[in-house]
Amino acid sequence: MNQNPFSGEFPIGRFSGQCASCNQPLRPGQVYYAVIWQQDDQYVRKDFDETCWQDTPADALGAWRAKVPVPQAKSRPRRVPARLLMSVFERLGETDGAAPHKLRFVLALLLLRRRLLKLQGTDTQAGCQVWHMRRVGDDATFDVVSPTLSQQDTDELAQELADLLAGLDQEAESV
Repeated sequence: MNQNPFSGEFPIGRFSGQCASCNQPLRPGQVYYAVIWQQDDQYVRKDFDETCWQDTPADALGAWRAKVPVPQAKSRPRRVPARLLMSVFERLGETDGAAPHKLRFVLALLLLRRRLLKLQGTDTQAGCQVWHMRRVGDDATFDVVSPTLSQQDTDELAQELADLLAGLDQEAESV
């Protein structure tokens, strides 16, 4: 075998998921033993259930005890309550400056997607496209300027909105 022992590159098999002795599956949280042997020009790994394990074989290069990882449940992001989103959307409409209006536009897209706002139409005012929206459930209307967004603007706004929504989510928990 022409492996440089100091290169850090040894082609060793991964966790097999079953006992090499009894062929039973190794389940999450279960203790198992892994053993590595050299056979010809290859390294061979075998995993053993704790009940099938006897002792480290004399010809093994190494062995270790481990636990089969327990898969983590994917945490679903919690939905921020609609009333909080609408409140932030309305407050952003009362502020001056390009940054709040860009964030308001992105938030309007989120509210459209969540069907809390409905697009009534668009037109051009002073060279800018304006979206006319109506809040679902009442007759409140909103005009939102559609800004020209660069990729950098989009990335920054996505992060700003994520931070804002995370803060709103924490605020909703404490209320």
